[in-house]
Amino acid sequence: MRKSLLSTILAVVAFAITASAQTVNFDFAANEWNHPLGTSLNRAKGYITAPIEKDGVSIVFKYGTATSRPYYIETGPQVRVLNKNVMKIYAPQGKAITKIAFTHGNYFNLKADGLAGDEWTGNAALVKFTGTGSSYIDAIAVTLEDMNENTAIPTEDDEVVTIDFDDPTQHSEFNVVENTPLTADLDLEDADEGGESRLYTHIPFTNSTSALVSKNALMYQSYTVKLRMFNGAITFSTDGDKVIKSIEMSLGTFNSGNTLNGEPVTKAELTAGKEVNAPTAELAIAGQTIINTITVTLADKPVEPYQVPTAISEIAAGEKSGPDVIYDLSGRRLRSIDAAGIYIVNGKKVLVK
Repeated sequence: MRKSLLSTILAVVAFAITASAQTVNFDFAANEWNHPLGTSLNRAKGYITAPIEKDGVSIVFKYGTATSRPYYIETGPQVRVLNKNVMKIYAPQGKAITKIAFTHGNYFNLKADGLAGDEWTGNAALVKFTGTGSSYIDAIAVTLEDMNENTAIPTEDDEVVTIDFDDPTQHSEFNVVENTPLTADLDLEDADEGGESRLYTHIPFTNSTSALVSKNALMYQSYTVKLRMFNGAITFSTDGDKVIKSIEMSLGTFNSGNTLNGEPVTKAELTAGKEVNAPTAELAIAGQTIINTITVTLADKPVEPYQVPTAISEIAAGEKSGPDVIYDLSGRRLRSIDAAGIYIVNGKKVLVK
């Protein structure tokens, strides 16, 4: 009797655990999303530029620091994630991802904490994979359970923006004719999903600066489009609470006299990714430089910690030195100091007489 009762209880518990679990299957071979498919000679046709979603689970494919984006191809069909590409899988609201199982072809080269072979296990609202080589993915099965106190909550990642001069989806922005000098400044903006600009890039054209987008024949009857500049400068700036963390470039010819924000910069440094950590950047070009892609990593602006007041200084009433941040002792922010007393000015106690 006791054994029978224990078996019943265990069965009920097992059922409850199973009932809370849900598996969402992404069958790329079926292509239920009717995504355009690329070919071996035209992968750009299948570039994945928007999330692939099913039953609340969202898979986002990004360039990462690669020179080509992930793509859907007619072979299979299947999704191909390349070296340095990024793939993020998001759980629906209130759910956690506990297992991700991949079905794949001959190539599978992804890395992530918790990934063993072709199966990831853990407890997270977001799982991020990075390509360490090519991965030919036929299907992904995502197991979900209710979120709990042990679920890892994702933090905001650095944002990566790539300008690929050989990407047809960006050609409309370039508005140029191959092998023809630019007739006006080339201004490119990258916006987030809300339409708010994150990165603004300015490539000048003047009488003394020859900039052109050239198309050079390569093997296998494929072609590549590049930016070729002679002198001049490329400037980058950000909007909102972002700074330019680093700039990475895929380069051809590169002049040794080039500078980044006034400091000498080498081809090797830009190829590996040069740290900037500033809201703006300027690549000054001396001589000829050929650029295939530009990848800019954006990060949140660092927040300076509050400084505990350590001393009292004196200033005369009515004195003002720049755009000070002023509070009274009640914590109210003031436009100016109009009366004697003690105030907090730029994080320091100040006695006004």
